[in-house]
Amino acid sequence: MAGYLALSKAIERVLLRKAEVPRRLVLPIPGGQFLVMPAADQEVALCKLVTVEAHRRPSVQAEVWAKRLDTGEVFQ
Repeated sequence: MAGYLALSKAIERVLLRKAEVPRRLVLPIPGGQFLVMPAADQEVALCKLVTVEAHRRPSVQAEVWAKRLDTGEVFQ
């Protein structure tokens, strides 16, 4: 749970600092879509990765990758 709390705080800080957030990238994959949602500022880089596959259960799976740019530490 400590890792999740640190990750949520990192995401909150990025959003409050007016991060660069390009449009979501949507790629077709067999049976669904692969979504990539990056964001970054001067301190943190984030990327949310999502697969949407109607024939699988659960049909939507996601994970978030976050990295502190000053130390190279990756939150998972």
